Formats: sequence, structure tokens, C-alpha cells
Amino acid sequence: MSFIVYQIPKAAKYTTFDVKKKDGGQRRIDAPIPMLKALQKRLAGILYECLRELEESDKRRNNLSHAFRKNRSIITNAMAHRSRRYVLNLDLQNFFPSLNFGRVRGFFLNNNQFKLAEPVATTLAQIACNDGVLPQGSPCSPILSELLTHFLDMRMVKLATKSRCSYTRYADDITFSTNLKAFPASLAVAVGSGWALGDELKSRIESAGFTINEAKTRMQVRGSRQTVTGLTVNEKVNIPQSYYKLARAMTNSLLTTGTYKRDGVNDSSVQRLEGVLNHIYHIKERQIDLAIDAEKNKEKRHALHAERTTQKNEYPSAIRLIYFQLVFFKHFIDLAKPLILCEGPTDSVYLKSAIRKQAALHPKLISTKDGKTSLNVHFFKYSKQSKDLLQLRGGSPDLKFFLEAWKETLVKFKHRPMKHPVIVLIDNDDGATQIFKLLQSKKFGVTIGLATDLPFYHLGENLYLVKTPIRGPDNKSCPEDFFDPAVLSTKIDGKTFNPNKEHDAPGEFGKVVFAERIVRPQAGTIDFSGFDPLLARIDAVLDDYAKRTAPGPAAAPSPPAAGAAPKMKKRPRAATAAAQP
Repeated sequence: MSFIVYQIPKAAKYTTFDVKKKDGGQRRIDAPIPMLKALQKRLAGILYECLRELEESDKRRNNLSHAFRKNRSIITNAMAHRSRRYVLNLDLQNFFPSLNFGRVRGFFLNNNQFKLAEPVATTLAQIACNDGVLPQGSPCSPILSELLTHFLDMRMVKLATKSRCSYTRYADDITFSTNLKAFPASLAVAVGSGWALGDELKSRIESAGFTINEAKTRMQVRGSRQTVTGLTVNEKVNIPQSYYKLARAMTNSLLTTGTYKRDGVNDSSVQRLEGVLNHIYHIKERQIDLAIDAEKNKEKRHALHAERTTQKNEYPSAIRLIYFQLVFFKHFIDLAKPLILCEGPTDSVYLKSAIRKQAALHPKLISTKDGKTSLNVHFFKYSKQSKDLLQLRGGSPDLKFFLEAWKETLVKFKHRPMKHPVIVLIDNDDGATQIFKLLQSKKFGVTIGLATDLPFYHLGENLYLVKTPIRGPDNKSCPEDFFDPAVLSTKIDGKTFNPNKEHDAPGEFGKVVFAERIVRPQAGTIDFSGFDPLLARIDAVLDDYAKRTAPGPAAAPSPPAAGAAPKMKKRPRAATAAAQP
């Protein structure tokens, strides 16, 4: 800590750059170097724990500020101002820079909940500040801003209560609202065709050491569109219709042509557009969770959530369908690398470790540059998004459903880069029975079963299926079979590995523990040669797809004997909403 704070030159601690603001201005970002960022994260973690203790002792403390808090967001901030006659918004100018070194140090010295020793308070301020202020870009600036502005919230809520108004703050964005017939003059008064902030409100904010950005002060009355932190609040919290229509148009353009207009400039970033749709989806689809009182019976809440999830899958909303299309496009059509879709996260741990250890034998799967290695393939990550939108949680039943809907989903997309293959990797065991039946049907027409052992099965377009190589008289196999018996017999706390145990059991541990506590930490010493036949199958897929997509006469596909699906006679019908993965 002493080295970071006192030895690293001041000019070398941060990388400074500007980002464009919505109003056309520039916002300065000071990004700390990794070493300082790690230290600031540690400080932020401790301060968040302090804030949690403070809020547990005073339940009212977290009802006013909605930024940088768990279970708080622009939604909860906006909900406090729904269906009001008047909504007043004002903005604090230069919010983080106004919280300077002296204020940070003074808070730790004088706040009744801290009262830290002077050297400690000084050191914490030195860790947190850059050029004498809290920098935008530091992990500890948000939590410090919350601690330092709590006294402002107390001043504002007292004024709001006296004026019979509601008050909330989201970082530098302050909102008052009321249903009174006349808006309180202490907060704002009508002047001509506009409004001016009341003297008492201005006085309390300025005496707290903050400056009001007059250009962003606005009064919104019933009958006009009322917004709070970018969300409409006239009747319910929602996304402005113009924002939603623009996002829908940009998504349609990307999926049709590969580009879209953003602020008048052509863009092709899927990630940037995904952030916009995720925001809209979160607002429109998650309000049901906020409407359920957190203190209600948990079983009842879970039942309501399960019912809502079922309804969303059977009767998907417009934003859900749009968001699904973009996520499907990102994962399976516009790939930056070949994608491997395993049955679960543990298989990914095994294969990543095997590829790194067997790099010399499989150069297509890994690259080395400037002494650093990087995988040339990407492994599908199971997440909340994949579970909710793609219905992919892991396991062969979900993979069967994914394969079943693949063609009907793919046909909707006019823009299909598909520069790389999608490889579905399954265990060759009884769990794959339903997948085998699907692939043997007229939909795919592939000859496959436990006893078949082709390197891969091409299912059409950029989709492939790879089975684990057959082993033993019953032909069954799974990734754990390719480890050395000595690795499989490794004990943890006296327990033995049982790959059939999904959860921890007396005397045994399952795949997750095996992957995280044995394979990952010991990857450098484990013999992964048993995985070479499986990795060779992935190599074969990459070679086959390279031939299929090569320009000119050489692009002729491999013969059907290699597992190719038959050509389709007609365009598949579009998938119904219920058939969406």
C-alpha cells in the first residue's frame, strides 16, 4: 500500500480520457492503473460493508438514495414519483469533483460513525483521490459519494417532508414530486413560462458544498411527459417510446444489414446495442419483481416468479423477442471465434486446461504472442442471460431443445456472417438418447448413436455436433473418462470423487468441486494426453468448416458420410413464439 500511495509517480497512477456526454459535452474519466484499482476495490468493499451495518441499524437510511446500492436502481428511484401532479428534477454540477480531498479526509475524521485517527483518514483520502478530488473511474468513488452526501439527503428530506413532497436522489440527480394543487414555493416557483428554484432549496444545497446545474433544472406537470432518471413516470415506470422505437430500429438494421445508425454514425457493435436492449428489457420485464413486497412469504414469491417465467416463455413480449434475436445473433451467428457449447461449465474447465497443456499438438486451438497464450476457441458461458432468454442452463435436455429450434430460428436472420463454427459437445451416454433421436429424424437425417464414432456430425450451416470418443464394451464415455485414474482418485478432505453426484454428499464430492479444486489449480501437472482424441475432433471441425467457407471451387463441402445434413427442399417456416429457445 505504501508503494502504491507514495512511491508510484502521481502522473503514472491514472490514465485520463474523455467520453462524450448526451448533451454533447465531455466527461473526464480517470482510470486507475491495475495495482491502484485493486487497492481501491479493497477499500470500496470495506466501505460497502460499513454502509450495510449503518443501514441495518437505521432502516430509513437507504430509502432516499438509489445509486450504487444493491437492489436499488433507476427503476426504484423513478417508482417513488409515479402519477404525480408535479415532478421537479435538478442536477448537481461536477458531482464527483466537488467531493474533494479535504471533504473525504474530514468525513473520516469527524463523522460520528467513523472517527478515524488522523493518519488513517489521510491515507484513505490519498488512496481515493486524484488531483485532490474523487475521480470518475475509481472503484471507491461511488461508495464514498454515498457516504459523503448522506447529510445532504437528510437536509433535503426534511425540506421535502415540510413541503409535503417526495424526495429521492440518484447520484447527482435530485427529484421532488407532489400531488398538491400548488407546488411549494420553498422548492420552486413559476416565473413567466418557466420555473425557478426556491431560495430555501438553493440555500440548503449550496451550504452543503454543492452547485446546482441550472441548465438541467426542469419542472414537469401532469398532462405532459414526466421523466425521472430517463424513465417515464406518468402512470407507471416505463421506457420512453421514442427510445424503444430507436432501439428496435437499430436492432432490425443490424440483423438485416450488419450495421446501424447511432448518433448519425454507422456502427456495428453488438455489445453496445446489447446494453441498450438489456436496459429496456430490465425495465419492462422486471417490474413484477419490484411489485412483490420483499417481506412476503418466500414460497409465494417463488410461485409468482415461476408463473411469470412460464408466461414469458409462452407469450413473449415484443422486447423479449427482439432481445432474444440479438443474443442469439451474438452467440451463434456473429462469432469472433469458434464456439464450443458443452453440457455444463465443468467440461469447459477440463477442455481449457487440456488445450493449454497439449498446445504443441493442437496449434489451431491456441496461439502464443509476446509470451502470452490465448485460446483460439470460445466456450459458451452459462449465465442468467442464457437461462432466461436462450433457455440454456446446461445439460443434454436443453441442448436437445436448442438443436430442435436451431433451423427455424436461424432462417429469420438476413445477415449471417457465420465466420466460425458452433460445436455442440455432448457425452456419449444414455443422457444423449433424445438428441440422437432428434438427429435421426427427418429434420436432420443423421445416422448417429452410441456405437457411431465419426469425428463430427455436420448439422447444417455452421452447426456441428461432436461426441466424446467411445470407450469400453458399452461404447459410453464422458469427459471425466479421459483423466488419468490417479487424478480421479484424488481425495479432498477425506472425500472421493463421484462424477454422478451433482451436489456434495457424505464422503463424496461432485464435478464442480473436482473441476475447481483439482483440475483448475493442478492443471500444470495433470496429464491431459487422454484428451487428445477429443481435441483432435475439434481440430477436424475447424478444418471442415474452413473448407466449406473457402472461396472458389475448393469450397465444396465434405461428403454426407462425414455427417452432413441433407439439403433442405424448401425454406423452413419461421419459429413460433412458443418454439423460441
